Amino acid sequence: MDQLHCDGTTYIDRPMDEVFDFICNPKVDRAELTPMEDKVTESHIVSGVGSTIRMTVEFAARKLTFVSRCVEHNPPQRLTQQFEGDLEGTQTWNLETEGAGTLVHLVINLLLPTWTPAYLKDKTTAEHWGQMLVDQTLDNIKSAIEQ
Repeated sequence: MDQLHCDGTTYIDRPMDEVFDFICNPKVDRAELTPMEDKVTESHIVSGVGSTIRMTVEFAARKLTFVSRCVEHNPPQRLTQQFEGDLEGTQTWNLETEGAGTLVHLVINLLLPTWTPAYLKDKTTAEHWGQMLVDQTLDNIKSAIEQ
């Protein structure tokens, strides 16, 4: 398995523009957006197409450095980020109003590095790991925004 696709949806009891602004805000601690151990090494204060965040994350006991570049910014419905560097892929956020809150759908597509350990390239294991990544990311955001 060389590519990983995973997605999930959650309901957040906040207006759509507030959720979108939180996801896009480069001042928000990235640890609130992902369960992966990460460190933002450089970010731009503005958001929008072309804005970048340089990050280092730990994956399979290795430190990976990459740039997350905004390639689609359609407030407050859609945001797509492209990962370039040691980690390649895309992350897309789709938001829609549901009642008084927001339905958030996250889609992550990653190209697994060639050095990825065999146990993580196993389809079942990779899909399980990817689903945990999406679910925990959505849970983290929901908790951070709804506090």
